[in-house]
Amino acid sequence: MKNSQQTNSLFLFLLSAFLYTSVAHATGPRVAPNMFTSNLNQLYALEYPPYISAQATEQGVLFELINTVLKQQNIAAEINILPSQNMLKYYYNQETALAMIGHDFNLSSKQQKNSVFITVLSVKEYFFYYQPAFKDGLEWNGKLSAFKAKTYGANKGDDVTAYKKAGIQVKYSRLQALIGKLRTQEIDFISEPELTLNALLERSFPDEKQLFIKMQAESGTMPMGIVFNMLHKQGKDAAKKFKQGLKLLKASGQYQSILNKYQLSK
Repeated sequence: MKNSQQTNSLFLFLLSAFLYTSVAHATGPRVAPNMFTSNLNQLYALEYPPYISAQATEQGVLFELINTVLKQQNIAAEINILPSQNMLKYYYNQETALAMIGHDFNLSSKQQKNSVFITVLSVKEYFFYYQPAFKDGLEWNGKLSAFKAKTYGANKGDDVTAYKKAGIQVKYSRLQALIGKLRTQEIDFISEPELTLNALLERSFPDEKQLFIKMQAESGTMPMGIVFNMLHKQGKDAAKKFKQGLKLLKASGQYQSILNKYQLSK
């Protein structure tokens, strides 16, 4: 009898451990959080430090901006931080989540028709290369053709049409892995916001940060924000409320105050 009770206790413990999820961090699409959370819509955000990070204060500046608007507009939701774009799209498309948060969602034409993207923050992107691979440096003149025959490291889901047209080879991976491949010279360059690259280098290669060189010309601007799912029964109303709330946040000065806390300008 005692052994039976111990077996049952162990089973219940393992089951509860399997089902556990954090508002700030979820592990993947094996068990959808909306199966065991109550009364709150689920939003999914891509881990992208320092803008979205389970390890950062208030989970990062983009997370805080969006979460502030959600609370002020009484949009009942909790945000789960996930490690990959594919996981976000899984919950958004297969589980009809209310919204997902991040950048470069690369939605299909059909998905775009059923989605409303709201830009919350725009950040500059730069090309980076690993100095030991290019002793004489690597520069560009504003035209991707300058990188012809080079290999570009892209995040899975990125739109790389322009790179391929310019004769650039493309290899895909998650961002953290791309930095490693840049270091091992499997790829030649990547494009990311400077703060994001610095944050990840601090985690992985803190003693080699100076070897990852930023090209001076900007590679582009990355709009970051939230995309609402119009197939969700509250999607249209939530998107409308969020737009209004974001305007109020900016008008009140609270938007800039949050940026200042992270030492960011508009």
